[in-house]
Amino acid sequence: MFEPDVDLDTTGSYSTADPKTLVLARTSSNHPIGVSLRIASPPAESRVCVHFPQGSQPSRLDNQVIAAHGDSVLIKVSREGGSDKTKDYFVYNAGTAATGSPRPPSLSLLPPYSGYLRNDWTGILRRGEDDLVVACLKIETRKNDDNTPKEHVPEMLMFRSGKWWKIRWARIIGIENDELVYFWSSRVIPVGDNMLCWFCLHRGLIFYIVDDKRLVYKPLPDDPSSAHSGRNVCVTSAGNVVKFVNMFARCCCGGGGASECKHSKNCYAIKTWTLRMDSMTWVLDGMMDCTELWVLDAYKSLPRVRPEFPVVSMDEPHVIIFMVHEKEWWLIMQVDMRSKMLRSVYSYPKAHELKNVCAGKHLLPSKVSYYLNPYPGGTSQIDDTEQPPLGILDKQEAHDASNSKPLQSSSAESGVREILSALQEISMYGLTGDDTKKAISILTHGNGQRFISYLGVPKKLRKDWLLTEINASVG
Repeated sequence: MFEPDVDLDTTGSYSTADPKTLVLARTSSNHPIGVSLRIASPPAESRVCVHFPQGSQPSRLDNQVIAAHGDSVLIKVSREGGSDKTKDYFVYNAGTAATGSPRPPSLSLLPPYSGYLRNDWTGILRRGEDDLVVACLKIETRKNDDNTPKEHVPEMLMFRSGKWWKIRWARIIGIENDELVYFWSSRVIPVGDNMLCWFCLHRGLIFYIVDDKRLVYKPLPDDPSSAHSGRNVCVTSAGNVVKFVNMFARCCCGGGGASECKHSKNCYAIKTWTLRMDSMTWVLDGMMDCTELWVLDAYKSLPRVRPEFPVVSMDEPHVIIFMVHEKEWWLIMQVDMRSKMLRSVYSYPKAHELKNVCAGKHLLPSKVSYYLNPYPGGTSQIDDTEQPPLGILDKQEAHDASNSKPLQSSSAESGVREILSALQEISMYGLTGDDTKKAISILTHGNGQRFISYLGVPKKLRKDWLLTEINASVG
């Protein structure tokens, strides 16, 4: 899952970049940039890092991940902040490291566009190796010269086969044009390799079918309304299933509403719906009450507040990832709706930045790491040997993104010592010898990524985190 805000590097070098993912390019104004990825296993968030020459003053709002599909990520890049500065759009492609014919990552600059692509109205669709669609759908007001009422019409801006063009549509199937003024998009998701889906979290979904160039509207299920941060529309990789998650306030003790609840004003329930694409009908397939989470041993140290910003796992449609806010810190927790279990909890590492950006956000599901990883099903190798400096931006034009070395055995031994030292910092009461061995085994998985996730959890929650992971590994 990608964090929408990118990391910004203005040191003028690539010393912090992962060499296996680093790609260099130039902007439309011929300035050099670099893009690298910092991949982490869910529920931890992955990040895109944009590397600028020294002295650049990029704005975080002008450098963001807009969308992702398959092996590609759409990124907005601007070297200098401000509305009058040039904003470029790049497509990062992960290459084909996981196949028999490896191809290094690449970074392609889209053709120039005089306007800008709104993050919440723009999507990307990868259709095989040679076909890429980038589309922005906007609801425009069309002025009439004959004094008739103004019309609200959808306008599509699309990149495909190297050209931009505009397509004006007379109507969207399933909705009248005068209703479009109330529709606003929250995000765009790809569905299969032939559809993009724009969704408004309180109105519905608009599907664009690429091959026959149709726009089709589908309303959301008739379900209790909740805040924007309590619902989301996602797509899974297995069967390209569209899921709707709705989390709403309720009373757990029979009161008239959440505000009257004697137990907690933060009581809530979670519902999940699946859209059957053949009949375009919604099916309720999951429900979980907050009390089912609160009684779990793994939850006892967590705050009883309402989670936000749900994201459905691409690989496991019954698993939902939430963000939890308590005072000055944020957590990311993974909930299994089928087994009614709390799988894991992860401390959001850059919570202090939310004060200056926004109070939370939906993370962007992606399968980019599958293409970077030469061992499908696991995380990419991490090279913890010291890397030589990769040069200064204005002087280096090329870099081989595949010149990485395997993890050394001495590094693995050092990692086990670090894990043992970290385990000594928590109370081991209630953990058996077998549990300790299982904990070490869990924390050594992923070439260090699981251990990094463990260190990101507040110390008072680490024992519960370990017990949750141990129980999950047994199941």
